[in-house]
Amino acid sequence: MKNKFINLEKILPIVFVLLVSCFYGQVRISNSILNTVAPNSSAFIDASSNPEYNLSTNVGKGLLYPRTDLTTFTAFSGLPVGIPNSYPTYYDGFMLFNTATSGVAGVGATDGTLCRGFWYYDNPSSSVTGGTWRPFRPDLCSPTNPIVTALNCSGATVTGTLTQGAAASGVSVQVPYTGGNGEAYSAGTAIPSTGVTGLTATLQAGTLANGNGTLTYTISGTPATSGTAHFAISFGGQSCDLQLTAGGGSSPATLNCSGVLQYPIANPDITQSLTFLPAGTYYTTIPFTGGTGTYPSVSFPSTGVTGLQATLRAGDRNNHLLVFDITGQTIATGIATFTFIFDGQICTFTRNIVSGGNPVNPNEVIMCGSSKAWMTRNLGADTSIDPNSISAGLHGDKYKWGQPTPAVTQAQDQSNFGAIPGWNQSGPYQTWGTPKSPTDPCPAGFKVPTSTDYAILRDNNTITRTGFSNFINDNMNYGAVIRFYCSATNNTLQFPISGMRAGSDGSLQFRAYNGMYWNSESGYTNMSATNVTPGTQGSTSFGLSVRCIRE
Repeated sequence: MKNKFINLEKILPIVFVLLVSCFYGQVRISNSILNTVAPNSSAFIDASSNPEYNLSTNVGKGLLYPRTDLTTFTAFSGLPVGIPNSYPTYYDGFMLFNTATSGVAGVGATDGTLCRGFWYYDNPSSSVTGGTWRPFRPDLCSPTNPIVTALNCSGATVTGTLTQGAAASGVSVQVPYTGGNGEAYSAGTAIPSTGVTGLTATLQAGTLANGNGTLTYTISGTPATSGTAHFAISFGGQSCDLQLTAGGGSSPATLNCSGVLQYPIANPDITQSLTFLPAGTYYTTIPFTGGTGTYPSVSFPSTGVTGLQATLRAGDRNNHLLVFDITGQTIATGIATFTFIFDGQICTFTRNIVSGGNPVNPNEVIMCGSSKAWMTRNLGADTSIDPNSISAGLHGDKYKWGQPTPAVTQAQDQSNFGAIPGWNQSGPYQTWGTPKSPTDPCPAGFKVPTSTDYAILRDNNTITRTGFSNFINDNMNYGAVIRFYCSATNNTLQFPISGMRAGSDGSLQFRAYNGMYWNSESGYTNMSATNVTPGTQGSTSFGLSVRCIRE
């Protein structure tokens, strides 16, 4: 009898604990404190009735949901389902955090396409698979359409000219808009002209400003007559009539290709040089007879010795002389050949390239793989310093992506390594891109490079590194650089490993560890001790270096 009493003495407390747990099982509170009214509460879970944790700033402050990929969620567990004590509502109202960014759920229907975020199961049916998954934030799953409040076709800016019977070449139009909503848009379909037929206008892809900006349309085709061509422009819920003028037709000229003259007459040879040739210094003329009407400017590259281009000055056939400006950078000695077509006739002329250039401190160089010239210093760097030396003065300013002015100057960057007040304050949204945008910070004739420009530089030149730090934050180390060497031109292009300003607060990070240079597409090129990665993605609030390239 004594043993039985002892057993009961051990068992009864356990039974009592289980009963209390069952009694209060409907309430779960972080580090629960006894809540005597919980059994009569309307809330199944009440985490607010914990006075101890209410006084804490960090503990017991939220619900952490399991992450679920709904595309792989293929069955509801807990069978049987639909009875009073086992999911009587067939999981109606079931909520979770989904990680899938596309597709549909593996069980039940899906409202649209899956996106990352909170979803719930809406199931008014009597079948566990008869419900529909719906997002808490449908706006996050459906991209917003580009919208403007007005288009201003009458204020359009036209580049190039249209002439009856002549194929449009290099003709584009910038149509102003107001009230843009900052959304990206894709290229449009060709819009045929009326009035003067034979032309089309095609919208180029881009991103709207948050406010006012311009849309770019390229014009192609051949005007059937002279007069006004009309294009019914429609974009972002607005429309307008874009009107372009096509000039009268012209009669062809007869070229005298043997009458070529090279300028300057006294010394027409072009010296092989690392300096970009400006328009008007070297030019070539070719006479012709006959012909009426005007003609547009057109450019074409050199062959043989590459890196140069000839640009025909727009003119009038009544003047009987074609003038070609020679610009660019020579990358070798020899003969540069230029071939062009004018009024259906093919003509060729050459320029002689001689040795003797190559200044000590060039402002720009051409590297292997491309005829585009790179600036040899970062924006904001000291231009009096040899660009291939080691100096803090070559690190330059740091920019937020899309902005025309520095977020921090070189002097500010090197005098304060910590957080910058107001760094996170949002300013007007801007953008860079190709062609060069109005907010591009590079000087005239240059633009922010694309990731492709950096990839060509990486893949066609020899890379060496020096001075890299083993520490992520080595603020006073200005000695780390990466160099690209082109054996064909004996040119070197050096990039300081200048680090970055953090997007969160503007504090300095990664100097001498990573060199981060913006691309025009909003990503950046990361230069490390092991890789050069052009397509790295990051926040547009980063403060990064900018190196410019010729347009």
